[in-house]
Amino acid sequence: MKKIYWLAACCLLAAGFASCSDDDDNKGNNNNPPTTGDLGIQFPVTSVTGYDNSYFRYENGRLASGYSDGDPFTISQNPPAIRISYESDNESYVENYTDIRLNASGYATFANYSATDTYEGETEHYSGTANMQYDQDGHITQKSVSIREGNFFEDSYTISYTWQNGNLKRIRIDETYREYDETERYVEIYEYTYAAPTENPNSGIYLYDMWYATYDFMWYAGLFGKTTRNIPVGMTYTYTNMYDDGTTSENSYDYTINTQYNDNGSVARMEYRQLGSSYADEVFVYGYDGMIPDAAQPRIRKKTADEGIFHKGPAFRRQR
Repeated sequence: MKKIYWLAACCLLAAGFASCSDDDDNKGNNNNPPTTGDLGIQFPVTSVTGYDNSYFRYENGRLASGYSDGDPFTISQNPPAIRISYESDNESYVENYTDIRLNASGYATFANYSATDTYEGETEHYSGTANMQYDQDGHITQKSVSIREGNFFEDSYTISYTWQNGNLKRIRIDETYREYDETERYVEIYEYTYAAPTENPNSGIYLYDMWYATYDFMWYAGLFGKTTRNIPVGMTYTYTNMYDDGTTSENSYDYTINTQYNDNGSVARMEYRQLGSSYADEVFVYGYDGMIPDAAQPRIRKKTADEGIFHKGPAFRRQR
């Protein structure tokens, strides 16, 4: 199975300097990503189980290594760099993020991406860049990503994030994907509703929907800025496919989001349920005990977009 996680990782790391903010956090460079304390995280998450199974290890208040969906990763500092690897009987895969530029708060503003994927004797090389912007409060507002493999494959997308009173209100993804002579265009929109400002506080998790085409650990490392202040109680998801003949198809779904807390106030569990459904579409359970397995967990085969909204973007529809 072809992995192609790069889309996410790239967008995750990239960022352009925010032109709309005069805040010092968007000027200058820093050699280190933020600590969990800098991000306002009360309880550092050490495991996330659900769509993916991830385990995180922190050093001096910063996420340094672990496993993301069974793949080991390391985050180096001075200079900042990231490496993700995967190996099986018929495939080896390595991703590297270099030339990572951080702003004064330690949020990534640019990164180069490269990956080598050898599958059943066939090797492919991917390269790309990503740019990101933030607002004056340290929230990501835009990612722009471009990735290609020779003249055969190219994927570019822009993700826009809208914030209000510290809460994530909207995510819009505009993506164009070309493979050989076929081109696909998509628009995906996530819109969130919240309860009263004092309800459903966020102890330090990043919403799964923020991870579009990205590794979860990059968000928990703080490379993409601060997370939403509260946990939403509802979400509307809209997916639009734009065809070459000028026609479009659109689907929209409404979800409730139920959050459970531990006795100390940390988020224990989140459940997404489509309105009218008798079962949860996705459940995420968060751990804080610091226990990390000695070896990577078995890989979980990814869903395709046709199986629901919880996917890593069109890249995962191209797995073989």
